[in-house]
Amino acid sequence: MRKPKEPAPALALWPHLKDEFYHIQHVLEVSADAHDANWRRWQKTLGHASDCRVPSPRPVTECGMTLTQLAKTNPRDVFAGRFVNCCMHPQGYAARCAWHGHESPLGAFWVVEFQNWIVAVAWVWRHTDRLVIDSVDVHEEFRDSLALIHEMYVEAAKSVLMRDGIQSVYAGVGYGETWMVPYWFLRHFESPARYSVNGLLKDDSAKIHVIADARRVYE
Repeated sequence: MRKPKEPAPALALWPHLKDEFYHIQHVLEVSADAHDANWRRWQKTLGHASDCRVPSPRPVTECGMTLTQLAKTNPRDVFAGRFVNCCMHPQGYAARCAWHGHESPLGAFWVVEFQNWIVAVAWVWRHTDRLVIDSVDVHEEFRDSLALIHEMYVEAAKSVLMRDGIQSVYAGVGYGETWMVPYWFLRHFESPARYSVNGLLKDDSAKIHVIADARRVYE
């Protein structure tokens, strides 16, 4: 008789994760009508959580803030945008981006936390040997720290170069709290999850600039 397959570690944690997932929805005042549907979709890919192809950056800490990559088993991941009042969450305009960050092995979320609360979030996605920080959304109470937060993302980007084949990291330009720079170019490859606002198709990283490249020398 064939030995039963061992459950993936994430699946064994389902009872704990479900309680935490519903608690987060309550704290963030997600409509109760959406709670069950959100959970059913979120838990489907937990067994493949370890397949993520976006390398986790080294933690970056500045002035009490810490930047990390959220694990796909972290129930906050798909709601990260809601922590900073942006539309990247299951019931927001950018729901497709939120779900891609959780469900796809080529997506992830890099977040900045202060006292265990998410104060900045970026959906990060992979295209071949490149990563794209699609946009950075920052909680209004931390916008005075925007320059520092941007630098934290740059340091995080440098830390993933040459890991799992990553050669360069781009960041979107000119959307929300994302970088405003004079040197940018049009992205020549497709986004995995554009979204629509009032009938207009949005692509927050249509314009990008390089923030880390394996061919550069960094101190």
